[in-house]
Amino acid sequence: GDKQEFLAPKPWYFLCYTGPMQKWAQKQTGFTIVELLIVVVVIAILAAITIVAYNGIQTRARDSSRETAVRSIRTALEMYQAENDGLYPNACGTPNTGCLTSSLASSLVPKYISAIPPDPKSGTTIDYVVGTGQLGYGLYVRYESKAVCKYLVGQNTLTGWWGSGVPACA
Repeated sequence: GDKQEFLAPKPWYFLCYTGPMQKWAQKQTGFTIVELLIVVVVIAILAAITIVAYNGIQTRARDSSRETAVRSIRTALEMYQAENDGLYPNACGTPNTGCLTSSLASSLVPKYISAIPPDPKSGTTIDYVVGTGQLGYGLYVRYESKAVCKYLVGQNTLTGWWGSGVPACA
């Protein structure tokens, strides 16, 4: 009877260790510190990639909104000019002096546009200037994901408005 019991297979940890070390040799459960650190690092890298991509998307979305605002303002200015003997609004007070597009509200709202669109990011503006004799105008647009540029429309527009190095918008 005793001999059969002695020959019975025993778990592997009994074969490796005997005595007080038996508990240590039992199969461990859970994760090691190294495994946990690897998971944390992988998650951090993925989060960083996601945040960078998200910020780029936001910047392009704001620039798209600026382009829409400029189109709306330009359309309103052309309608104003068509009904006012070919003259553009002198919203800045003095020709060849720039001001914010919000100054156009008294001339364009509500007849030509429901409201002057605000820039999607606070602290950034679209500027307006009217040329001598009110026969032309310029818009200066500050984009975030592409170069700052200007629109020059009509006659008597000065290429030096906002500096000669500022390219025309495409």
